[in-house]
Amino acid sequence: MLVDTGGKVSFKHEKWRSRTSQTSGERIIVNYLLSKGINSIDKLYLTHQDADHVGNFPSISQKIKIKKILVPLGMEKLSSFNKRLNESNICNNKVVEPITDTSDFSKERIDILHPFVEGKGKNEDSIVLKYNMNKLIFLITGDLDQENEIKVIEKYPDLRCDILKVGHHGSKTSTADQFVKSLKPQYAIISVGLNNRYGHPNIETLRTLNANGIPYLMTSDKGMIKVVNVSKDKFCMSTKYGKILIRK
Repeated sequence: MLVDTGGKVSFKHEKWRSRTSQTSGERIIVNYLLSKGINSIDKLYLTHQDADHVGNFPSISQKIKIKKILVPLGMEKLSSFNKRLNESNICNNKVVEPITDTSDFSKERIDILHPFVEGKGKNEDSIVLKYNMNKLIFLITGDLDQENEIKVIEKYPDLRCDILKVGHHGSKTSTADQFVKSLKPQYAIISVGLNNRYGHPNIETLRTLNANGIPYLMTSDKGMIKVVNVSKDKFCMSTKYGKILIRK
């Protein structure tokens, strides 16, 4: 399974600056998956409509077979999503499954905790995934805003995680203090571009993590961050700069 695909946000610029080379989805994601012997994806979760989360899925589908796409309920109706779907190598539109929360936790490795109602694929409609890797719990929140983070923990007051994938690239619109306090993560991971034009991660988000004693790693200075199950209750979070041992 794959959660989001990355993609380039379009800004107006001179024609000579337009790129004609491979997308980052082909150059990074496809090449990485193929290097691991992975040539098909059972489930592709697209957390919401923003291009930096879904823009690369058509080009990825040219090289990697995608069996099913899961999107927040309502996003399947958007013309922007259907345009990308038509540009993909996915000829059967029935592979798209609109979803809302599963209402209660299952025994599956993935639980869908949000959205609660039909939306339009916006930040506030983001899919929230609870992923269980041999009892190491990840929470992935797309670009979910603080108001809906609070709604998630109100609905699931016993929800905890070991690793929090920080919402909205560390924007101050996400990562509410109450949300972090309730989840009690051991570590946080911030997916964010180096010297990005938005100034992410925002200082407010870093202060929230620091105030709650949550160490964080950022892709902008660590590059790829991998979490590997070393043994029954030992996990290793590794970057090109070193490794961190995590115990359950």
